[in-house]
Amino acid sequence: PKTPKPRHSETKMIKLFSIFSGALADDLTLRQAAEKKGMQVGVNLDPDLIKTDKDYASFAIQQFSNTSAFKQCKGWFTATGEQSFNYASCDYLRFMALRGDMKMRGSYLLSGNHFYSSNPPPDFLVGKTEEEINRFMENYVKSTVAHYRGKISAWDVVDEAIPDEPNKDLTKKVRLDSPYAKIDDYVCKAFQAAREKDSQAKLFYSDYGFESRADYQLDKSDRVFNFASDLQ
Repeated sequence: PKTPKPRHSETKMIKLFSIFSGALADDLTLRQAAEKKGMQVGVNLDPDLIKTDKDYASFAIQQFSNTSAFKQCKGWFTATGEQSFNYASCDYLRFMALRGDMKMRGSYLLSGNHFYSSNPPPDFLVGKTEEEINRFMENYVKSTVAHYRGKISAWDVVDEAIPDEPNKDLTKKVRLDSPYAKIDDYVCKAFQAAREKDSQAKLFYSDYGFESRADYQLDKSDRVFNFASDLQ
């Protein structure tokens, strides 16, 4: 049988290893080694540590060209109420990125995983109607993307919406435990809302457990790949 071609994520991992080896061989920072190959190398940072540890911020600026927040830019953290959003910590990271000439990637706007995520959808959505959840979703996505328009180069719009195992009802492609699952085609609607407020930012779907064509990831890899393809 023919050997399957590597997915984009596998190719990226090969390039990443070449950056590490190049940095070690030529005594370069990771950032310098990546720039030599026309790539960026990124890191999740904690804005709270940036405020208290100068070495933490200096090392990040020296070694990395792209950053995102550990949790402070995610909906679970910034959406403090149905109509109240707190971007203070995320703004702080943005200021550091600007100072260090780093691009910034927006952590996911919506989590499609309610029970098994460390950053699930906001608790106040539990028990809400489809109309109420949809109203919050569109308002939050549009408000957040508009707040950072021209300042954040890319967004993970939705995270972990695809279940590890297929649903019994195969017409249901997404996890059913998330409040957002009440909304028909919510992933597509979230992308449309984000694009409406920023025509230039790159928009991504993010997930885990689909990075390769290995047997234990093959089924989910195909489902994520096909799901993302249908969004185009």
